Amino acid sequence: MYNNCFAFLQKEGANCPPIVPSPPKKPELILKIGDHYQGGIIFYLNKTGQHGLVYSRPDFLKDGYLKNIPWYQERKPNIMVGGTKPEIGTGMKNSLLIVEKFPNEVTAAKYCLDYVKDGYDDWYLPSLYELMELKKHFSLSANRYLTSTEYCCDLATSVYVIAFGGATSSPTAWKYMGGGVVAVRSF
Repeated sequence: MYNNCFAFLQKEGANCPPIVPSPPKKPELILKIGDHYQGGIIFYLNKTGQHGLVYSRPDFLKDGYLKNIPWYQERKPNIMVGGTKPEIGTGMKNSLLIVEKFPNEVTAAKYCLDYVKDGYDDWYLPSLYELMELKKHFSLSANRYLTSTEYCCDLATSVYVIAFGGATSSPTAWKYMGGGVVAVRSF
């Protein structure tokens, strides 16, 4: 619109429309790894710095994780959930696939999906790369932690695990043996 609307139109005797100021821009939130945010502690940020992943705070049952919760309860050889992926952003889908496959069992994925913290109820068992990202920034209690990513193909009874805090472990474990569990959520 003509910049001098009022001066120009008032000379001509016309009324100008009211000037409506633009709403102020909200300052962009500056997030960083280690910040407490939306129910957890940030351990991953995407390129925008506005979205990422948090893990559960240390009051998530015991020492920040559940101990020795199995990926699934029974020794069921060669039962593959199928479709679990290792990439960042796949943990929620993986967790839902696990619970769908074993709906009547107490599983690590079910614990995470049922978890509620600070009003947030969209927690899940992290994928392999999500848990690897957590390990890059934080040291949890010594234990091997379960991921929601199955070890593919020849060992349908195995799942990927990540060792923290000086614990040693092979990169896979039997699904029924259990391990530490940490819940994560995306924002």
